[in-house]
Amino acid sequence: MKEKRQEWEKKQIKDDKDIRYPTYEELKAEREEEDAYLLFTIQNSSGEIVKQLKTGVSKGVNRIIWDGRYPSKDPVRLSSRQRLPWQSPDGGGFALPGEYTVSLSKTINGVETKLVDPQPFKLETLGGSTLPATDKLALDSYIRKAAELERTFQGATSILGELGNTMQHIRKATYSVAQPAAELLKDVKAFEQKLHDMQKTFYGDGVASAIDQPQRPSLSSRVYGMSYEVWSSTSAPTFTQQEQQRIASKQFKAALEQLHRLTEVDLKKIEKKLEDAKAPYTPGRLPMWGGE
Repeated sequence: MKEKRQEWEKKQIKDDKDIRYPTYEELKAEREEEDAYLLFTIQNSSGEIVKQLKTGVSKGVNRIIWDGRYPSKDPVRLSSRQRLPWQSPDGGGFALPGEYTVSLSKTINGVETKLVDPQPFKLETLGGSTLPATDKLALDSYIRKAAELERTFQGATSILGELGNTMQHIRKATYSVAQPAAELLKDVKAFEQKLHDMQKTFYGDGVASAIDQPQRPSLSSRVYGMSYEVWSSTSAPTFTQQEQQRIASKQFKAALEQLHRLTEVDLKKIEKKLEDAKAPYTPGRLPMWGGE
């Protein structure tokens, strides 16, 4: 809308004609207008949406490529980062070879319009694999389970990091309160100990590792051990990888339950005491006001 208005103004000026100042409603609509984009939707033979590719609208002949992978399950980043050569590819595991369709739609200011109905195409492997998986359905099942476990695990590790940052703020706020609530500091220390124990479960014992003491595999080592090579391979998962997935799934379920209690019960209790004590704001704590 802004571009159309500016083009009209330029033409008016060129033709030596008057222009008018846009209204508030027009300027507001221009500012709130969403960017137009094209959406390519890829579906498998069962009609399941496998991938959606979003791209901007531009003139001329354009090309967009699907790399044959499922969507990435990595935590969302607002800024892109350069992956190192030894890191996993930017995306999920390889999708099953077979029949697929791709359709195209455009969205202008939130209104979607279908441009092209589903068109069939075939996804094939290039061949040349040293140890190709004979049971591709089993491989696909393993990849999907691995991606879901890694998705939730990475989300949990992000929460752990956020909790560490939150507790630093809470500890500082605790000492800034003129009249702290009873047992508040004790609760904070107890929470920090639980958080430390969870970090050991997720990442291992850093002290033991530093002095080369034997320790049980961390949850992180099991999760990435069962998935790291899978994203770059078309071979069947090894027995060790399958065992890693089984053990990691069991351990992570218990760890995630503990993390939920930390965030939904223990942290809420501390934040309630902080609010009762009129403590300064800390990340994630909604302030309450009893004024008129």
